[in-house]
Amino acid sequence: DTQEIFGSPLQGPIEALLRQYKPKIFLEVGGFRGATSTKIATFFKEEKEGWAKDSYVLSMDTWLLDLAFAWNGGKSTHADKVKNEDEYSKVNKISGGNQMYFQFLSNCLATKTNDRIIPIQTASVNGAIALLSHGVRPDFMYIDASHANPGGVMTFDDVKSVPACRDAFNMLARKYDLKQYFLLESTKAQGYIIKKDEKETKTSNE
Repeated sequence: DTQEIFGSPLQGPIEALLRQYKPKIFLEVGGFRGATSTKIATFFKEEKEGWAKDSYVLSMDTWLLDLAFAWNGGKSTHADKVKNEDEYSKVNKISGGNQMYFQFLSNCLATKTNDRIIPIQTASVNGAIALLSHGVRPDFMYIDASHANPGGVMTFDDVKSVPACRDAFNMLARKYDLKQYFLLESTKAQGYIIKKDEKETKTSNE
């Protein structure tokens, strides 16, 4: 049922970036029902310039609806969403287990993109290690994984030696008014920024 596919249409700017950087390996972290993966795979198949004829999508997700287990807890502010089955948690279940992965596969078949999509059914941390161990280096990454933690730490390597890394580090810090830190002040080769949870920030200021 292709009506199960919903999400960002990824038109305009994303397609422009794909044409500019011509990735061979597109990694999506957080595949969900396949809206992004199938659209990118379709773009690769329909791109007429020829560079995308060997491009494909790696779609990484547990497809377990992990957040549903956290959201239905007694202390969760999202319990009503799970109870009322919002778009995130509404999915076919068999004996209590969700069938999201099979919905994803069905959508790949329905959009005829299964020849350009490789699903990786694992958590993102384990998946990252697996890609590294096999020497797989995606050219383009689209991060749309768990949104459970509004705060976090992001680390950048080569901010001293590679202009593109340094520019990304500086631009992100400026955009969100974040202080920049370095793992080693002596070299300043690896930098990081910390974005606090808005609730945490509000509490600390009171």
